[in-house]
Amino acid sequence: MTHNADLKDMQSRLVELEATNANQQRFMDQLSDMVSEQWQTIDALKREMKRLRQRMESVESQNRKTSGEDAPPPHY
Repeated sequence: MTHNADLKDMQSRLVELEATNANQQRFMDQLSDMVSEQWQTIDALKREMKRLRQRMESVESQNRKTSGEDAPPPHY
């Protein structure tokens, strides 16, 4: 190969590498965005689970008070 052909081959390979790098960077950005969105969803779900757990505990506590579960049996 001549020097000119080697240079063109190297340029072609460089362009291909730059295109590959750009595609990979775009893909990584997309993945990063997806992971960020998933963490936001997970955080929202955790908050909702905590709220529901507290509500359920409150309802159960109210049920125990109204049903007399905490009161001793009548034979005491």
